[in-house]
Amino acid sequence: MWDACFESLERAKSTTGSGCILAHCMGLGKTLQVITLAHTLLINNEETKVRKVLVVSPLNTVLNWVNEFKQWLPDNDDFEIFELVSFKQNYERQYQIKTWHNCGGVLIIGYDMFRNLSNPDNKRLSKKMRSAFQEALVDPGPDLVICDEGHLLKNEKTNLSIAMNRIKTLRRIVLTGTPLQNNLKEYFCMVQFIKPNLMGTYKEYLNRFVNPITNGQYTDSTPQNLQIMRKRSHVLYKMLDGVVQRRDYSVLEPYLPPKFIHFQALQRICAYPRVLLDKSIEMKLAKERRDDSEESEGSLKDFINDEDEDSTSSSSNSGSDSENEGKKETNPRKRLTRAAAALGE
Repeated sequence: MWDACFESLERAKSTTGSGCILAHCMGLGKTLQVITLAHTLLINNEETKVRKVLVVSPLNTVLNWVNEFKQWLPDNDDFEIFELVSFKQNYERQYQIKTWHNCGGVLIIGYDMFRNLSNPDNKRLSKKMRSAFQEALVDPGPDLVICDEGHLLKNEKTNLSIAMNRIKTLRRIVLTGTPLQNNLKEYFCMVQFIKPNLMGTYKEYLNRFVNPITNGQYTDSTPQNLQIMRKRSHVLYKMLDGVVQRRDYSVLEPYLPPKFIHFQALQRICAYPRVLLDKSIEMKLAKERRDDSEESEGSLKDFINDEDEDSTSSSSNSGSDSENEGKKETNPRKRLTRAAAALGE
């Protein structure tokens, strides 16, 4: 980034510089590299002539940038970090931007907010506000611009691309994890933002690179078309060698654990209702048997029932004997006559 944007201290003071594209895959530390560069430039602003750094990113990553600066620079007293997400009123945002413009530091802003505030025809802002925003954000604007998720600048006719191209400084750094491998037309917009007119006009770019490379990508392309495609691709790669730095997943591969993919065949249980019914009945019966065994083992219920049965049986037996005796006692005895007694004798 230093070689592409500044080259040396002498050229940093005497030239307007240029930009570059950092096309690294996720996890290679693009944010840390930018923080290191910004810190180095700002603490040596007398030599580098860089006092104001503007970071433009999607809205959902603005606070993440603030946290990254605080994480890697916990004891930073050399410059201040400004952000506009916490401020809802335009006059509060104007005060923050004006303070950053006068004192220097790092300003982190979302793409949509930058487009609205830097629009010279925005009727919702007063004339004084529009003038202040133009001076701080556009002309002369920041000394270094960093665009996170730079693949959003894929069409030069959108309002966002038009607003970003209004910035006067040419020291621009684009961060992207998806460097638009298969769309050469969108690739032109990103390169045009960091190095205007490097590849000529859009029509010249189509004739020199897009059409020859596209003609060699069809299944029925002739050997001549394939040869021309390889030559044009090589020329484009060499032309962007000092501007675009690409690093893919292969850089991280030696340091990451191997990836395992496990497959498991799952079947819907509702496709087999009979199996489900039998299994539920079996589980219910097993649960009932288990509950019965747990209740009978080690409980006093059986012991109490046995004593009750013994007492009831003994009481019933005694009761029956007493009843029999009572019956015997209650039965009247027949009185014998003298004649019957004489016969008995």
